[in-house]
Amino acid sequence: MCERATANSILDLLGNEYVRQILRLTSTEPMTPYELEAECDASLPTIYRQIETLTEYGLLTPELGANGRAGECTRYRSTLGEVDIELDDGEFTLHRRQRPDMG
Repeated sequence: MCERATANSILDLLGNEYVRQILRLTSTEPMTPYELEAECDASLPTIYRQIETLTEYGLLTPELGANGRAGECTRYRSTLGEVDIELDDGEFTLHRRQRPDMG
């Protein structure tokens, strides 16, 4: 997970409709940016920005294409299994667990 990933930053991230759609869609099967563009009704640049951020935060992982290299056939899968949020003494604490099938 990236250094800037705090409870507040992840809460802000999860507040984004496209982020939630991408995580929801990729939790059932890996998808390419082009498939996500069509399903989310968003521009491809928007999808790529969200993919980059979600990958940086460790909430999405790439699965390389058949040729074993990154590129347009790269599919992405959500790694997010569960999020618990605590509020204690005015501070949010976030506990994130990966999906069980992500190892």
